[in-house]
Amino acid sequence: MNLNTVVVVGDRFDPGMFSPDQFFGGNPDPGRMVLGPVAQFAYHSGRCGFSLNPNRIDLSVRSSDVMPDELRSAAKCLVQSLEDIRKAVEINGIGLNCDAAIIPTHGSGAEICNRLSQMDLLQSITGATMPQALTQVRYEMDDLFYNVRIEPDAQSQGLNLWVAVNGHQVISPTDQLATKLDRSLDFRRHVGGLHDRIRGTLL
Repeated sequence: MNLNTVVVVGDRFDPGMFSPDQFFGGNPDPGRMVLGPVAQFAYHSGRCGFSLNPNRIDLSVRSSDVMPDELRSAAKCLVQSLEDIRKAVEINGIGLNCDAAIIPTHGSGAEICNRLSQMDLLQSITGATMPQALTQVRYEMDDLFYNVRIEPDAQSQGLNLWVAVNGHQVISPTDQLATKLDRSLDFRRHVGGLHDRIRGTLL
């Protein structure tokens, strides 16, 4: 199961700018929360979510897919609402994220992470007998700045492999938000291929 999120980063966001019924088909779960400048709503028994504070808006979907269509649809609705009030808010970035716990077929997530590093050198530098390696790599592709973390999955005590991918775009005042959001399809293709290559080469 993947945790997919679309994040809009900026300033002067307020819960009154949006209706919770406009996302994920409406009908939020019970327990919605609005407290001053902070709002949080869940949908479909917690599988989808919307949260907001003055500097950040998050839309999230748990799914077996990467960047599923229902998240992209909700994000399109969000950026359209933001375009309508663009002069009232500040928007300086859009983030696309996919976090996945992948089950290895051989070995553990912790062992796989250690294989990606020069463990003898790390032991020499740290003086530790059993260090745990984590891998982080950054690169640019298709106008997205990627940050990929590969580490042992904490929830499974390191048995599984945790792969967290962030694709970030800087937003200027003249950028069309919908055009920037179209990069979510490139993100979907790239992360899907990344997961396939991890399974084919590391697991």
